[in-house]
Amino acid sequence: MSSCFTENISDANIKGPPNHLFADWSSANLTCEAAGNITTIQWTKEGQPLSAGGNILFSEENRKVSISPVKRHDSGEYVCKLTNPASSATASYRMIVNYGPESMTILGRHIAEVESFTLIYCSVQSVPPATFTWLFNGQQTGVHEAGYIIRSVSYNNSGDYRCDARNDLTGNVISVDHSLSVKDKTPPPLSPEGAAGIAVAVMLVVVAVALGLYFGLTHQRNNSTNTTETGSSHAPDTNHGPGTSLAPDTSHGPGAKGQRDC
Repeated sequence: MSSCFTENISDANIKGPPNHLFADWSSANLTCEAAGNITTIQWTKEGQPLSAGGNILFSEENRKVSISPVKRHDSGEYVCKLTNPASSATASYRMIVNYGPESMTILGRHIAEVESFTLIYCSVQSVPPATFTWLFNGQQTGVHEAGYIIRSVSYNNSGDYRCDARNDLTGNVISVDHSLSVKDKTPPPLSPEGAAGIAVAVMLVVVAVALGLYFGLTHQRNNSTNTTETGSSHAPDTNHGPGTSLAPDTSHGPGAKGQRDC
């Protein structure tokens, strides 16, 4: 009867690699261990069945999983499930694959207005997270965050920025440049009330100019008329001019007087 006894599985655990893992460089061995009689062992990664192929190899009746070389996507939680007719047990292990920094970009405007708020953000993929250093026109800025913040832009902020990203574990460093130009503030758009006020002012100016031209032309026409009338009233009468009034009257000359005397 004792020969039919099956010992329960206990003390399940996964023994993983002792050192840091680096993408495309390191190899990893995961070994599922437990006490008791073990009939089957199944592996999952992030809740999905894990199968052999590519850089993954099973050995020792599925007790051991070898991954060589490790890739970025090999990071995650691995679980082994051990079973026998009487019991089952599980163990988990979280594997971290270090890589980067890589796929680096800078997000932000290239043109900013004076006194505006501006953020230049350095985006990079890295495990563990990268540390950052910002330079402006080749000089250290003292900023060591992913985001470079300018709360109120001035003309002095125009220039070339560089973000250096470093992975302290892999030792890799990459950089990306970004240029920023500063321009004058754009006048705010007119409100409907403001636009209406400007339209009214323009109309008043047009009316004033038209009235000025009208009265100016009228005054000029009146002056021309008065000048013409004045010139006509003072012009000499050529029919009664000096030559006519001083001409001798031959009808009353000495001869005619003599005739009357006779």
